[in-house]
Amino acid sequence: MHERGYYPAYDLNQLLHNDVRNANKAISMTYER
Repeated sequence: MHERGYYPAYDLNQLLHNDVRNANKAISMTYER
């Protein structure tokens, strides 16, 4: 539990950045149709 209980800040930023990129990509694909 403890080893999964935290993420290093840069990992968290990476995850958030990826989520934003994926969301933007999905939105772009939706608008292109």
